[in-house]
Amino acid sequence: MEGFGPKMSSSNGENKTDSAADTASTSPPTPSQAPVEDLLQFHQRFQYAVGQMNEGRWAVALACFDFLTELASSFPQLDSNQVAMCFACQALCALSVGRLDDAHAAAVKAKALDPEYEKTHEFKAFIELRQGKHEEAIKTLRSGLDWVAEKRRLEELLALFESCSKVVASEAILQPDGIRLEDAPSAKLASDTKARIFESYETFRAYEQKFFDDLNCVDMKRLVGIPFWEALDEEHDVPATTADQSLAGDFLFVLLGLKPCALIGYGQWVDGAGKVVDGVFRPVLERLGQLDGVELEMHLLEHYLCTTYCTSPYNMWVLVNRKHPRHDHVRHTFFHAFDPSLPSLPEEAIQLALDYPTSVEPLVPNTKRFRVTYFAKRLEGKEHPAMKPPLVKHDKRGILGSLVALFRCRKRRVGEVPMERMKVAEYFYNEGEEEKAAWHFRLYGAAVEGYMQMSREVTEATDPMRISGKREE
Repeated sequence: MEGFGPKMSSSNGENKTDSAADTASTSPPTPSQAPVEDLLQFHQRFQYAVGQMNEGRWAVALACFDFLTELASSFPQLDSNQVAMCFACQALCALSVGRLDDAHAAAVKAKALDPEYEKTHEFKAFIELRQGKHEEAIKTLRSGLDWVAEKRRLEELLALFESCSKVVASEAILQPDGIRLEDAPSAKLASDTKARIFESYETFRAYEQKFFDDLNCVDMKRLVGIPFWEALDEEHDVPATTADQSLAGDFLFVLLGLKPCALIGYGQWVDGAGKVVDGVFRPVLERLGQLDGVELEMHLLEHYLCTTYCTSPYNMWVLVNRKHPRHDHVRHTFFHAFDPSLPSLPEEAIQLALDYPTSVEPLVPNTKRFRVTYFAKRLEGKEHPAMKPPLVKHDKRGILGSLVALFRCRKRRVGEVPMERMKVAEYFYNEGEEEKAAWHFRLYGAAVEGYMQMSREVTEATDPMRISGKREE
């Protein structure tokens, strides 16, 4: 079982998932079609299926585990733990493709076979949380504590699930039209406080733009997702814009009290998050001063975040508002070093911590998915003077700079992102969740009313990595 789970890292939480053809397929590829005649071949097939899970090929892996669980009874040499592992993997794969009833049935079988195996309780609770059965998920974890010898992992998960349940039950703002827009936290901010927030937003953008401009070309390429050794190749052009990497929107919505926190991380640039924190976030926060309803902290996450959907980059940072009602939930979600080799966090917990309206994972098989991008256009006459970053000259060449020079990697200035149409947020939702997405857009649009005009672009995708067709509103 060691090492299973999707390992495709991304700065914004995406992973490499099955294509539409893979999802529709009921047959695994050739290596898994050979007959299984002995126990060695059974274990080899199991390892192959685990490898497919590592690649995020959930439908292929599920077909393998469907076959293995049916075949397990033919091998009396298998102990209950080994068979339970097969059913647990089957449950996780079924969860990842939206077959929730099948996933729950497999999890129940896994738990009955080996109740001392903690993953049988954990995955069953994940599925029940996805089904919206919060109390059942909590009950599953509590019952698991009576069986497993090492209780810490389930205790931490229990605290997280109880936090999810508490947030969903207590915050009407999460439900479409659950509150009046004029009662939202951002609507109650004093005018001078709001002016300072937008001033800080523009200051953040000034620091961020300078930081991007000062990057050497290798780091610039890694910022936009080009792997290190490819970034050294001068054939790869330096990106013309860094608009998609800007965190200014996340920073703004944390200050406005909408987002409890913001994640800072770049998939191919492992040390990039720390550089952005030192070069952008810290100097801006030093100038920010006190704001009503806001108390910001920076935390380094020295562990991976392995969710049921993806694995995050290492050494991410999180900007947290300690005064946000969901601060405790953020702490339960991000500040525990769960097992990085296994899916250890439900996406629903990430969704609440980052204030996304929906989870990225499907609720039914073969559902349509949509990427939503928010853009903000500053209203004429609403400019706030940004505090420009100081001009500090220093030698940034070092060993990496010397290596770059050897490759004659030429640096060119990155064009500034136009203020009139700035990308400020992005998330995914599934077909049938349009009402939640529409409410989220109205809520965020109302928060910047009077200073910005919000628009959104909705892009249909077979999965979050394959985009086709779009409409703008």
